[in-house]
Amino acid sequence: MLSRFELRRFNGFLPVAALLFALLVPVIYGAVYLSANWDPYGNLKNLPVAIVNDDQPVTYAGETIAAGRDITTQLVDQRTFDWRTTTKADADDGLSTGRYYLVMEIPSTFSSDLTSAASSAPHRAQLTLRRNDANGFVIGSVTASAQSKVENAVDKAAVDAYFKAVFANLGKMREGIAQAASGSQQLTDGLTKAKDGSTQLASGLTTADAGAGKLADGASQLNANMPALVSGASELSGGLGKLDSGSSTLASGASQVAGGTQQLYDTVVPALNQVIAVQGQVASDVGKVNTAVQTLNGTVNGASGRLSTDLGAASSALDQAAAANPTFASSQAYADAKAALQRASGRAATIEQTSSTIASDAATANAKVQSFVAQNTAVDAKSKLTTLNDGAHQVASGAAALHTGIASADAGAAKLSSGVGRVSDAVAQLSSGAGSLKGGLDKLNAGASSLDSGLGQLQSGSKELTDGLNSAVQQIPALTDQEATDAALVLSSPVNVTMDVQNPATYYGRGLAPLFFSIAMWVFGISGFLVMRPISGRLLAGRLYPLRLAIAAWVPVGSVAVAGALLMLGITWGALGLNPVNPAATVFLTVLAALVFSGIAHCLRMALGLPGSAALLIWLVLQLSSTGGTYPAAVLPPFFAALHPFMPISYTIDAYRVAISGGLWQHYLGDVAVLVGIGALAMALDVWAVGRRQRFRMADLHPPLET
Repeated sequence: MLSRFELRRFNGFLPVAALLFALLVPVIYGAVYLSANWDPYGNLKNLPVAIVNDDQPVTYAGETIAAGRDITTQLVDQRTFDWRTTTKADADDGLSTGRYYLVMEIPSTFSSDLTSAASSAPHRAQLTLRRNDANGFVIGSVTASAQSKVENAVDKAAVDAYFKAVFANLGKMREGIAQAASGSQQLTDGLTKAKDGSTQLASGLTTADAGAGKLADGASQLNANMPALVSGASELSGGLGKLDSGSSTLASGASQVAGGTQQLYDTVVPALNQVIAVQGQVASDVGKVNTAVQTLNGTVNGASGRLSTDLGAASSALDQAAAANPTFASSQAYADAKAALQRASGRAATIEQTSSTIASDAATANAKVQSFVAQNTAVDAKSKLTTLNDGAHQVASGAAALHTGIASADAGAAKLSSGVGRVSDAVAQLSSGAGSLKGGLDKLNAGASSLDSGLGQLQSGSKELTDGLNSAVQQIPALTDQEATDAALVLSSPVNVTMDVQNPATYYGRGLAPLFFSIAMWVFGISGFLVMRPISGRLLAGRLYPLRLAIAAWVPVGSVAVAGALLMLGITWGALGLNPVNPAATVFLTVLAALVFSGIAHCLRMALGLPGSAALLIWLVLQLSSTGGTYPAAVLPPFFAALHPFMPISYTIDAYRVAISGGLWQHYLGDVAVLVGIGALAMALDVWAVGRRQRFRMADLHPPLET
């Protein structure tokens, strides 16, 4: 073949070295440069960053809060950067001299500022991040992301600690009320026994009263009705015996009641004091939580706008823009934006539903706590419990005195029964005494009835108190430490937004490989002709048809371009771990791009001579600005966005993305078809240029420059 003569002329060390240089141009640019930019973010752990922690720990809710120390430990352990704890003087010096690329300063009031949320004058904690762009402006884009990450981590930690304190107070409140319910149950049990004793006492007094009545009647008829008097005295003795037994039970029950109320008082009142002390703060804290949650829900589901509504409007606006611009409607940017909006709409619906549920739960919890505090149940319970304890001790004292008196009366009744036969001479005195006894027993009977009724009411009230306290215990959630931690985590970060990446490029260099590969093969078209000729004078002087002549002249350049491109691909594949998802498509595209780009370069050199290389360089600059290799074409300035569809590298970049990372095969096949068309057009123009060069001019015979 005629083409092999061009390659045979490279004899000797320097010509072969020059040819090897042209062969290695794609490797030098595509492989070496790409390797330097393969994973710049993977080595951030080696970037020296200073932490100045001046925070002073504080005590909050019985716990020591050292937020500055905790955040410093967490950041150092995460190894996002090479965090180094140091002094402010060293940090300032390191930032100015370039030893540190970023400085994070934690002030002395950091922990106290974080815990101020529960005070009457809450204020935000402050962190200061400082960098020096004299150490490298680009590093600012890397370290700037640290600011939002640190802010999010600190805010989440602060809110999490705040809610843990709230749930700890709720736990103390529930424990105190549970103890109060237990003491109230003991009071109810003691009052039940006292009620039984008072019932027996009332029954005994009724019997004694009846006996006293009979005694009075018998005393008036004692000379004529002595047997009836004896019977009455016997009944009186029996009644007073029952009365003595009942009063003994009453005294025992009243003593138990007094002991139970005292135990209840000693147990419940300190707990109620704790509840009274913290209930206002808890209500305020829960109110703040509810306000924050309602604000968040209003932002997501507000009347003035919803996430799904805004995303729907954005989708409609995108459709209108596509309708107005058919080219944009068929672009990948439009399809990607449309798909992203659809995915965002689905996530927005989930976020709105979750936000609404959290807002409803927060409002319900807030209403319960506010109701509990507003009704002042704890203070009222303490007052009633104090009154109950005092009354129980008075009942116990009175019951003991009553039992002593009834015991004496019972002994006297027994003596009266045995001595009725000896009191005939004292009938008048007996009649008078029996009348007095009857009056006293009437009063005692009335008092016993009142006591029985009062104890019944006291028993009923005690049961209501027990039921109310048990109900209050059930309304306050009983959370384990893990449950409280989980609840604080959910309330401090109620929405979890995830990113689903399709066809991930994984590494920074893997994402830039389509651009670097394309530029490397284009650069070969510029540098290759530094050592190779577009066509030899011998071929031009022949009488071959322009088509055959053009192919013969282009094949050596195209062969070297393909060899260099494949060498570049092989090095990046093996050394850097390119690992394309479609290997065959990647190799085919590399060969096709090398052939098409070398064909374009050959066409321009044949048509323009040396200025053709300058045209290739200018064309390369335009393509670097308009092909969307780093930023999408949609965000480019209008001039460069308009150039995008007319640039060959636009199609190699798009096809390489599908071949390396995955994507729609329709794009790959369409890009290949466009490249084949560009190559065919370049070859046609090359044939025309060769035919034109076959017609020699005087300038061709005496060229001012060697081409």
